[in-house]
Amino acid sequence: MQIKVVIVDDEFPARKYLSSLLTLLYPNKITVVEECDSVKNAVIAIQKHQPDLVFLDIQMPEESGLELLNYFTIIDFKVIFTTAYKDFALDAFKVNALDYLLKPLTVSDVREAVARYEKSSKAIVNAQNVKALSELKTVEMPEKKLIISTKKGFEVLNLEDIVYCKAEESYTHFFTNDGAILASKTFRDSCASLREPTFIRVHKSYVVNVNFIKSFNTSEFSLELLNGESIPVSDKSFTKKRLMDAISR
Repeated sequence: MQIKVVIVDDEFPARKYLSSLLTLLYPNKITVVEECDSVKNAVIAIQKHQPDLVFLDIQMPEESGLELLNYFTIIDFKVIFTTAYKDFALDAFKVNALDYLLKPLTVSDVREAVARYEKSSKAIVNAQNVKALSELKTVEMPEKKLIISTKKGFEVLNLEDIVYCKAEESYTHFFTNDGAILASKTFRDSCASLREPTFIRVHKSYVVNVNFIKSFNTSEFSLELLNGESIPVSDKSFTKKRLMDAISR
């Protein structure tokens, strides 16, 4: 019997990678019935296809993947979350019998997750699980990695290695310790996961990692970075106090 799967992830490369992997590993067992880039579209897809299994990204720009289950009175599908959250958050998932995969996904991870699905009962998400998820939403769980779309496919970056991001028309430049990478998505979409206190938007075209700031030039209203570069500051609320608060957190 075929296992119907819906994949929910706002990153196109991540969706395609997982879809291709499932098709390659389980050509006669799994059918990916739809790929969704948001919770809103996922709700429609689930109601339409009645899938057996949903691979659900947690960190998305508009609504968190954790909010998906609130749209269903009866949850008769299995959920496997894909996440880059810290270990203390993953413990909560374990306690509530919720399955998860850490990004970036590997072949062995996916194989093990599918094997666990086949051994478990279908409806594992009950009211208690949903309540636990709602509580998790209030916990700050920063990601360690970021998947960005490029013209050739996608790149996986360690957040701590990102020095700053710069908007350029409909693209975004990511400047890291190892060089520059051009993302094929807009500045708004590419930088949605870069949040304070580590990352601060100081200009309509710049987001900066506070760990790489060397000094703040108040006369020129610019930031001097540890790599010697200078970043303009247009946000008038960016004061010395705000900078010190961000660095001290």
